[in-house]
Amino acid sequence: MRDPRQVAVVGVTGYTGLELAGLLLRHSAVASTTFYVRETRAAHCIAELFPQFRGWGQAPLRQLSLDAITSSNAGTAFLATPHEASAELAPALLDAGLRVIDLSGAFRFRDPETFTSWYKLPTPHAGYFGEAVYGLPEIYSQEIAKACRASGR
Repeated sequence: MRDPRQVAVVGVTGYTGLELAGLLLRHSAVASTTFYVRETRAAHCIAELFPQFRGWGQAPLRQLSLDAITSSNAGTAFLATPHEASAELAPALLDAGLRVIDLSGAFRFRDPETFTSWYKLPTPHAGYFGEAVYGLPEIYSQEIAKACRASGR
């Protein structure tokens, strides 16, 4: 079984990903965090790409690939990506046994037709609708604790 305290973060270069990085790097319950990006720019850790994280501990930076994430020790994956990317990555990560916390809106709807209506896109992940739990702990704390997938928007 994968350890949920081993965390993979996809999409650290945007505002949401940077804020998430700061939270995870300081969180006492997180054992390790690895960040996956499209372009590493020859950086090996997040502090080389973002100097504000210097001195915050080990935070490896890796080239984004589904295989790299699924073959890692990660038990939890945060997706700080646009909804199109999350819709593609989340099902594969779930099938590999990771818990997925998607910070996009890809899984916020329970109905595929609502997704298509809002995003004007076909639903690439229709089989996963209704399984995600909206990540509002004040209301859904029990559901979140049992979920393999949580949506944040």
